[in-house]
Order: sequence, then C-alpha cells, then structure tokens
Amino acid sequence: MAEEVKLYSPWSSSCSCKIDFVVQPLLEEIREGRISTSNVSSTVRVVLWKVPPLLWVKVNTDGLSKGSPGLSACGGVFRSNSGEFLGGFLINLGFEFAYYAELMAVLIAIEIAYSKGWWQLWIESDALTVVQVIQTRWLDPRHRLIDRWIECLRLMNSMIIDCSHIYREENRVADALANLGLEYSDCQWWDFPLREIHVLLSHDFLGIPYYRCS
Repeated sequence: MAEEVKLYSPWSSSCSCKIDFVVQPLLEEIREGRISTSNVSSTVRVVLWKVPPLLWVKVNTDGLSKGSPGLSACGGVFRSNSGEFLGGFLINLGFEFAYYAELMAVLIAIEIAYSKGWWQLWIESDALTVVQVIQTRWLDPRHRLIDRWIECLRLMNSMIIDCSHIYREENRVADALANLGLEYSDCQWWDFPLREIHVLLSHDFLGIPYYRCS
C-alpha cells in the first residue's frame, strides 16, 4: 500500500515532491529505453490535467489488459470544477481485450454519472477509438457490449456529454485505478480517494505539468 501524502502548496519550500512529479516520469522513460536522450529537447510536450467548466463534472477513465486478450480491469475518477474528488470506481473484468476494458470504463462512468445526477459530464480517455464511439454515438452492432451501449445512449439523451482524447500522462489517476482493479474480484466504488492515488490527485489539483516525450 502506498503511503498517505499531504496536499502541499506549490509555493511551499517543502514541496520537493513537485520536482519528483515532473522529473521522475521522464527519467523512468529514459532508463527503460522508451525515449532517446539524443532528441529529448525537440520532442518534449508539456501536458497537464484541466478542471471542467463550472457546474460540470469530469470523469477520467482507463482500461487495461495484460495480454490480447488477458487479465483486464478498468477504472475511473470523478472530479468537480474545483478539482475536488467526487468519487472513483474500479472493476476486475476477467479475461478480456484492452478495447473492451476501455469501452466498459466509459459505459460504467456514464451509468454512475446519471445515477448521481451529474448530467453535465466531460469524459476523458486516452483510448481514441473509444472517444470516437462516444463522439459519433455509434458502436458496431456486433460488439458484445451493444445492449449496454444502447442503454447508455438512452441515458446520454438526458445528459449533456462532452468527450475528448487525452495523453496517457494526463490520465494517471484513472490508470492507477485500473491497475488496482486487477487486485479486486468485483466492482468497487469509493467516496473518498484511496491512499494509492493521493499523490496523483494532488499533482493534478496543483496543476503541476507532466512532460510527454515522443
């Protein structure tokens, strides 16, 4: 279990974690050989999580599969226009494909938002194909989730939905929840954040950027 982390002020001299947030992901990618140090300066993009507009709720979702197919899970985090944590979910999906997990995460998010009266919903996902499903409101009728999708379409007709694609660096809280989903046997919901995501939530709340290298 991760240690609980306090929410530091970005102007505090004690906030040495700010440097770790920014530098550590970059160093890890270099060490693992995912980026080359020879062209880092020309390929760095600054990305950060953004709060939704007034009266809107934002949900970040993610899904994963440890194979094609493989053990899979998904998760999501709801936050207000002030960056306040409203709730989070995760679920173990068993043996599935990554696309299934990514799509299921968004469908569950829509169902939860509707049930809680969060009818102005901004959905963010790092799965472009899933974002396109929501934006076009079309899913292949042969897909195994088609019945659940049709029900979500009915809910969406009573909501104001915006859906956009983001980089995975901006989606770290949802990614952490999806990975935690592999450790559970059923769907979990929390009104208060797990200790494992305190650091990532603080990072987003403070508006500290990540550096994306490609």
